Amino acid sequence: MDKFTLRQLRNTEFNSLYQGLINGYEISNSNKIKLLKLGIIFMNNPDNNTRLLGYRIILKYCNHFDEYRPLYSVALINGFVPIAKFIEQNHLQDVNVDNGFFKEFQSSFLEQFRDRDIYLTEEQYKLNTHFHDNSTKSMVVVAPTSYGKSELIVSLIEHNKESNICILVPTKSLLAQTKRRILKSDSYSFERKIVTHQDMYNESDENFIAVLTQERLLRLLQKNKELCFDYVIVDEAHILLEDDVRSRLLASAIILLNARKGNTVFKYLTPFLKNEEYLNVDYTDFDLQAYSIDENIKSENYYFVNLTDADSKLKLYDQYLDYLYSIGSNNYVDEASTIVELSGRKNIVYLNKPSDIEHFAKRLASETDIIDNERILAACRNISEYVHGNYNLIYCLQRGIVYHHGSVPDNIRLYIENLFSSIDEVKYIITSSTLLQGVNIPAEKMFLLDYYKGRSKLSHSQLRNLSGRVSRFSEIFHPKKGSLKLLEPNIVIIKSSYMRVDANIPKFLKDTLQVDLKHKENVDNVLLSEVILNEDTKVERERAENFLENQSPGITGKQDVKYAETEIGKICFLNNITEIDILDNEFAMQKIVDYLRDKEMMVRKPEHLLKAIKAMFIRYVDKNEKTRNITRLKNDSALNFYNMFIGWKIKQVSYKVMINSFMRYWEGIIEKGKDTLVYVDRWGDTIRENPNMVGTAFRELWTDIRLRTPVERINLAIVRIKEEQDFIENNLMKFIEAINDLELIDETLYHQLKYGTTNMKIVTLIKNGVGFQTAKLIVRKYFQYVTINIEEGTIFISDEIIEVMKQDKVNDIIIYEVSGNVK
Repeated sequence: MDKFTLRQLRNTEFNSLYQGLINGYEISNSNKIKLLKLGIIFMNNPDNNTRLLGYRIILKYCNHFDEYRPLYSVALINGFVPIAKFIEQNHLQDVNVDNGFFKEFQSSFLEQFRDRDIYLTEEQYKLNTHFHDNSTKSMVVVAPTSYGKSELIVSLIEHNKESNICILVPTKSLLAQTKRRILKSDSYSFERKIVTHQDMYNESDENFIAVLTQERLLRLLQKNKELCFDYVIVDEAHILLEDDVRSRLLASAIILLNARKGNTVFKYLTPFLKNEEYLNVDYTDFDLQAYSIDENIKSENYYFVNLTDADSKLKLYDQYLDYLYSIGSNNYVDEASTIVELSGRKNIVYLNKPSDIEHFAKRLASETDIIDNERILAACRNISEYVHGNYNLIYCLQRGIVYHHGSVPDNIRLYIENLFSSIDEVKYIITSSTLLQGVNIPAEKMFLLDYYKGRSKLSHSQLRNLSGRVSRFSEIFHPKKGSLKLLEPNIVIIKSSYMRVDANIPKFLKDTLQVDLKHKENVDNVLLSEVILNEDTKVERERAENFLENQSPGITGKQDVKYAETEIGKICFLNNITEIDILDNEFAMQKIVDYLRDKEMMVRKPEHLLKAIKAMFIRYVDKNEKTRNITRLKNDSALNFYNMFIGWKIKQVSYKVMINSFMRYWEGIIEKGKDTLVYVDRWGDTIRENPNMVGTAFRELWTDIRLRTPVERINLAIVRIKEEQDFIENNLMKFIEAINDLELIDETLYHQLKYGTTNMKIVTLIKNGVGFQTAKLIVRKYFQYVTINIEEGTIFISDEIIEVMKQDKVNDIIIYEVSGNVK
């Protein structure tokens, strides 16, 4: 058949016929036949985009008319086994297939693709086979969401029981999710250690599994110079392409791992990538074999509603014909009512800013009735007890709505993911780009109220990745709730008050979705081979190379590299202190260390810690927008604030105590007539210049606390507590580690700062990913259900503990946390 393209098709009369199918109009029998014929013709065209349009026509036809014979045939021919099997099981009479030999033959053929209780597509089956057959080769696997990348991880673990395996994940949430998945797999045995924190590792450990973020992995490698891995799995590997500190640390970790052992096998997993060469990291010598799934069994519908225009009807953008179709005659009024009217059983609402997420969640909740559901009521009680009774999340959850962003406490975030997944009445989750990093939740519709991620528009790959979170295979082919209509995920982009006034959604849709446009992926990480360097990035590249050389001399092969000459300089490199130009400042910092030693001065009290950090490090921090929170420590008021926080960390006080402290402080400054403009970072609504904080002149980083209601103050305290905890963990803790490496901090104080206790049973539980309060409860009340090996750094928690905790009416948030550590 001669090849013809979508561009040529757009200039034909086809659109008038296709429009009836898009709009759901009545279609004559003759036009039905034409549509089916054209669908088959298109599917046999050499042009891939035209083939996908042909499949879209067949799929829409069958879903519109509930007549699945054409889709059954297409599924059999193209290896879409789950579709064929679902039709066989649920629409057999509709399909009217032969009940004799051919039916039995077809059924037997489909059984070849069965894996336990699910059916794989032919491409999934090939992927699994290829992955296993090439287990000793480094490769990048590009497969859409739902195609079983997580199962590949579990399978690799199962088939390599004598190997050290490292799984690199981008977030702590994914760390917990990945560990939970491994623990729950049939093949996992507790005889094999899972390391989720650098301090869990012992030199005697063999055949262990490490599930780590790049920061934790680097610290592990730095402390254990001989440690190497047989397999390294880089999950969400596309993050390597980005231009930020964490992406460079990920690349640095890969370079160091490759240098440790020449035959380490690297497996990169990602839902999208145009060219596998983009992931080539400099100073590595392994070749990445690419395996890409180009199978598309879902066909997304992208809708658009412009609430800022007089014509606010629903429109559908067709990514094949590059055409915007009007759907229906309703004019929509506002974001909340639009979403309620267009919603499905489970709905994701995307927003860019955490403050917008919480604001809209409350708006949506205000238009929704309270739900009478015992599990929801119990969950609200649990959250009230764990955090605070006036937490906005409770108000929303009572109405079937949850929200999810980085400033929600970690345990609560995991808990609400489970609530959304397991309670039918919880219909909406309002969330940010955390979904781009592998969070798995069920949804059949997605609403975008913004099209930005950070300060940039969502790219083609990011939008496609978000879309892939809707209609996962487990929902489409669910034996009771499944529906082939979910093969057409609905993504609705709403031009709303949360968007920029000049947002041009039709142009955004065309630029990001039109299938025959060439969509570029930016390679911005200075340590990747394909990056194009400019004057600014050359400086970043040089710093990255200096970092690598100071970790492992000679690793880059460069001759003009500078090495740290002082003790503190080497320790700064060891602790990934990237905020300081170490080589320019190491001698000045070393003078301070020498002075402290000469005077026999050591950090023995919490209130001395930040003064030591300020004296030794903060004065040398590069002053820029990225370091504005660190440079705040130059102010005495900020020092006093973080002294308070460090005291809370040592005492491991509860959220309620911390919230009440915030409230008393804010009420106090109001009553005393002091300055009520307080720094709240991204939760601010007021501009205020601060000479010690670069880049704040035109940023709304402050708020007048006097103008906030008591409930608003409580919720502001909750998010700020989480963000300050993260700041201490991710930013301050590495300075504390450096001071400890310099032997300038009391050992007991160091353990209290890091773990909140010197009780090694509790410490061992914490190292294994159990929170302090939960670990303390286990040791105090449920120790008979736990085996702790302090020397080996391992724990075993019997599954009996869950039932006993339920009988004791322990908070379900704690029980859910414990369940993540139980086989």
